[in-house]
Amino acid sequence: MKVVHDLCTAVFRKAGTADWLALRRWPDFSILWIIVVMINVSLPSLIFGARPGTGQEKTSKSAGNTELGKQLFARYGCYECHGSQGQIASRAGPALAPDLIPFAAFAAYVREPKGSMPRYIDKVMSEKDLADIYEFLRSTPHPPAAKTIPILNGVAGKR
Repeated sequence: MKVVHDLCTAVFRKAGTADWLALRRWPDFSILWIIVVMINVSLPSLIFGARPGTGQEKTSKSAGNTELGKQLFARYGCYECHGSQGQIASRAGPALAPDLIPFAAFAAYVREPKGSMPRYIDKVMSEKDLADIYEFLRSTPHPPAAKTIPILNGVAGKR
């Protein structure tokens, strides 16, 4: 809570907001910012409408090369925020795989991202490179279910 409060303090002071002191006295100020952060984390799936497991992610074809896409994913530095397979959700970036948004929405977001992701215009990343990266992400398998991992079943069974 203190981290969120300190972050909010820095933002409001930097912006020069005159109402800073009034907002600071408001008891639910930290809770409000937690709600705002939670909405921002879930916003991409709300915008693009793709939900994991609905089959929407497989309706678009990208006609890319999986192996080349893996190399490009590393070359463009995508792994730094999204992990080596696109499966890592972090503060820097959401998990991209294995449940992908449609290719058209993926391409549009890469060209005009929201938040801290850099823009990859056509001159920086070609449409073919983008299709290759999408194909690489699409080839990422789902992780195994927890109940299929013996060591996890052993721990769960002892409780």
